[in-house]
Amino acid sequence: MATVKITDLPYITSLQPNTANTILVGVDLPGDYTGQLTLTTLAQGLYSNNNLEVGNNDIVYANAVGQFTGNSASYLQVVVRNQQGAGSSDFVATANDGDDGSHFIDMGINGSTYNDPTFSATKAHDGYLYVESNDSQGNLILGTASSDARINFVVGGIESQNIVSYISTSGIFSPSINSLVAANVATLRGEITANSTSANSVINTRISANVATLRGEISANADSANSVINTRITSNIATVNTFAQSAFDKANNALANTNGVLTAGDFYISGDGFVNGTFVLANSTFGATEAAMTIRATETVQTPSQAGTMLHVTGKANTPSRIIYDSFSTDGSAYVVMAGRTGRGTVVSPTATQNNDILMRVAGNGWGSTGFAPLGVARIDIVATENYTDSARGSKIIFYNIANGSNTVQEIASFNANTIEFTGTVKPEKGFVYVPTILPGSQTAFTIDFSTTSLIKASLAADCTITLSNYVEGKVVEVWLTNTGGTNRTVTHGCTATNSSENATTFTIPATSSAYLRYFSIDGDNANTFVAIQHG
Repeated sequence: MATVKITDLPYITSLQPNTANTILVGVDLPGDYTGQLTLTTLAQGLYSNNNLEVGNNDIVYANAVGQFTGNSASYLQVVVRNQQGAGSSDFVATANDGDDGSHFIDMGINGSTYNDPTFSATKAHDGYLYVESNDSQGNLILGTASSDARINFVVGGIESQNIVSYISTSGIFSPSINSLVAANVATLRGEITANSTSANSVINTRISANVATLRGEISANADSANSVINTRITSNIATVNTFAQSAFDKANNALANTNGVLTAGDFYISGDGFVNGTFVLANSTFGATEAAMTIRATETVQTPSQAGTMLHVTGKANTPSRIIYDSFSTDGSAYVVMAGRTGRGTVVSPTATQNNDILMRVAGNGWGSTGFAPLGVARIDIVATENYTDSARGSKIIFYNIANGSNTVQEIASFNANTIEFTGTVKPEKGFVYVPTILPGSQTAFTIDFSTTSLIKASLAADCTITLSNYVEGKVVEVWLTNTGGTNRTVTHGCTATNSSENATTFTIPATSSAYLRYFSIDGDNANTFVAIQHG
């Protein structure tokens, strides 16, 4: 058998792409034999049964399956490079039940021509870190376990000045904004202390100046770490102009305030506002030309002309201002109520409403040469007509208006429980319609009740007596009598002889004829009641 020295063999300077074609000589000590093996067999045996160790090192972690160690004063790198520009280079870790579709975390970078519509959230040359899971447990946790560490957000570079914000155990901070505020805290406190009576004015003035400075600094650093802030403010400049002055210092307080939001200035809502509890407007400092609450559809409003205006509504130009109340029910029990409540005393200790107290007023007004009338040019008052108790609450409704050429409000009509009074001229175009009282059958006697009757019709076939009761001052009662019998009938009309157009207490109706009686009660008694009689 020929002997060949290994040192006499030629050098193999490169391996074939398929390492199964490269043969080595090996000795299997447990089997006590020498044989040949391929590089593929060698590699598979090494990586299947041992940790992957690159570099001269000890395994640091007991459960590490691979470790790369080097000695470099600058940096070590493990590189994955995809030669295809349309693809990506990734480091992937999967869970025990993970696969290519779910339960993995992926960190990578896209190639130069990457354009996959399935992953359109990332573009060419974008780096990414994301979790893919088909259940609700695929959260991405970003954090640090050190109590003194923080998570920095860097934009525009990798130096300290490119840290635009960070998260620490104290909260979320943006150094560029916080440093500006901190620089002015001492001055602001001093000004507030020196101007304690006008603290709100000092705060608003200082914030206004700081906002202008902040905008200038952001504009000057548009190409640096503040570019994100600058872009945001530029795109929302209208909101910043109106909101920043009052909200700048209140933002952190509002986030940290778990018992409510306190604002010392204006509060703007660009969307809808919803209140799931009670909305309380605690404002008692408004003046005679102010309203506690204003609803307006215009930039400017006319000031109230009277003190105590709680709600002031100004509608759109050239459009009626409507307030609509809706109420619905399946049984008709729901309805709309506009109620006014008035009492004496105080809110804490109310006392009884008194006679002639105005319970509620509805008024209309109009602009004159220089302004509105103080109390309205026409109104409806609901007024108490007695001192109130829980069992006695008399009331009336009074109508007021102003005659042409005048500026004096005057009463025109009053309605109470049983009386209507008109102080002006009543012009019934179609006349008054009375409810007639028609007595059934033939009458021999009946009573006129002045308090409830205006028109009576009766027939008689025998003599008849009329009795008068419940006289009402100024009341007129009309009676139509018809004699249906075959002979003359005598009617006793109820007044004295001198208070009758017949100058007698009786008159006679011929057979098959009618009589018309008109009673006038002047002072509310029989002595001042007159009857005029006409008959055929």
